Amino acid sequence: MELKNMDETSQYRPDDEIDLFELFASLFQQWRWLVGITLFGVMLSVAIALKLPKQYEVSAKVAVPDVSNAMELANLGYWQQTSSRDRDRDRDRDRDFDFDSDAKKLFQQYYSVLTSRVNFNKFLQAGDWISKIFPEGDEDKTLSFLQSKVKEDFSVEIVSPKAKKGVTVVPQIVELKMMGLDEELTARFVNDYIEYSGRRLLDDIKRNGRKMLATEALKIQQSMDILRNNAKRLRETRIIKLREALALAEKIGISKPDSVRLYSEGGPQGVTGLTAGSLTQTDGMFLLGSEYLKGEIESLQKRTSDDAFIEELPTLFKRIDELNKMTFDFAEVQPYRLDKIAEVDGKAEKPKRALIVAVGGVLSGFIAIFVALIVGAVKRRKALAVV
Repeated sequence: MELKNMDETSQYRPDDEIDLFELFASLFQQWRWLVGITLFGVMLSVAIALKLPKQYEVSAKVAVPDVSNAMELANLGYWQQTSSRDRDRDRDRDRDFDFDSDAKKLFQQYYSVLTSRVNFNKFLQAGDWISKIFPEGDEDKTLSFLQSKVKEDFSVEIVSPKAKKGVTVVPQIVELKMMGLDEELTARFVNDYIEYSGRRLLDDIKRNGRKMLATEALKIQQSMDILRNNAKRLRETRIIKLREALALAEKIGISKPDSVRLYSEGGPQGVTGLTAGSLTQTDGMFLLGSEYLKGEIESLQKRTSDDAFIEELPTLFKRIDELNKMTFDFAEVQPYRLDKIAEVDGKAEKPKRALIVAVGGVLSGFIAIFVALIVGAVKRRKALAVV
């Protein structure tokens, strides 16, 4: 019995089919709903598209500086803040000095400054950019929050060479991008940031270079003081030994060099050797005679400086002169080459108004069809209920 009932309920009925003609006719009957909802959706999309503020994207590109900039930096003292090996290389620029590599290294330092969050925040504060970008003011927002908000719209990317996953590349061309509501202000922001970061890098180079310069100059001065003190002690020791020899010469009555004795010990060369003397030689000094010994003692006592007798001093003085020539005047130097300046073109990147209106029209059309079908179904049920 139950199987029979199931067969009866599962039998085909004509009214189970969906009549497409009836469906479209029903939709057409609800044309007011279709048109009204669709128009409302399109108008709402247009209103939203017009209400959304325009956002502009500006970009600039910087590249590895010219080799002339690296050469100028080397001449002005840039390599004073590098390793001693680099400084030694800098002293002999005529021998295979790779300025192209130095320019790339300089640009890599500049890229690090561009991507530094600390440098970015200092730039915002130095130029009072927060108040310029947010002129209406956000008293309830902290400075760090507003700085982060600006940072979200700003990016620094390596354009060349193309970065590979897991591989560190040395940048050669870098692009800076920023989104903003005021295109002119945004372009000025990017251009000023490029210039500001360059100055910051050169200031750091100048400051670090001068510190290393002062440190090296101090070490040289200490070395010179040690050499002078050693020479002074040797001179004083020489005077003591000469006085002892003088006392002995006067005691035995030798006033002039004992030529016969000297010739017998070594000929004319013996006289020269004893006269020049070694600061540590004591034996036989009395043979020089009291007159010579008195003269040398007087000469050593009157000497005001031992610099002329210190062989290492000329080299140290030369290095001091080299350090004094390091001016660190980077006024005409840039650690980058401006490949593309940020400009105003009047083309808004956002919002995509045509896209917003198109999507709004399609969505409102679907909603209109759905509503029309529901309204049509309700009306049919009411009509059937009346019958």
